[in-house]
Amino acid sequence: MNWGGSIVLGMGAFMAFIVGSVFYMVKQDTDTLEEDNYYDQGMHYGEVYELKENVQRDHAMPKLRLRGDSLCIHFSSSRNTGNVHWKRRSDAKLDKEQVFQTMGDSIMLPLASRERGHWEIKLTWDGAGKAYQSIHHVFIP
Repeated sequence: MNWGGSIVLGMGAFMAFIVGSVFYMVKQDTDTLEEDNYYDQGMHYGEVYELKENVQRDHAMPKLRLRGDSLCIHFSSSRNTGNVHWKRRSDAKLDKEQVFQTMGDSIMLPLASRERGHWEIKLTWDGAGKAYQSIHHVFIP
């Protein structure tokens, strides 16, 4: 085979790759860069901002630590109620929400049912008469 045939064959393979990629991208139903309910999130942005400011103002950032097969969340005050939203960027089907209530200042969450890898944890809680929200990134080995 001569050089001209090789170049045409290479260009054809590259064009087939590009066309295949376009079909694959168009066939996907979801866009990972766009939230499902972005309009509602935009409408409530002021409320979320206030919750995050409460954490900064009151120095109430919780501390997360992995201890064996559990995640320990230590709050700055006792008697907290709220929820933990587990978000997996690579697979939205694994997203879960957990409700919690503490008598003391910490809570232990089991990790046995969680997939290994990177998780984004959004904590929303009421403690000491105020509402708070914080986002944490955890890697489960």
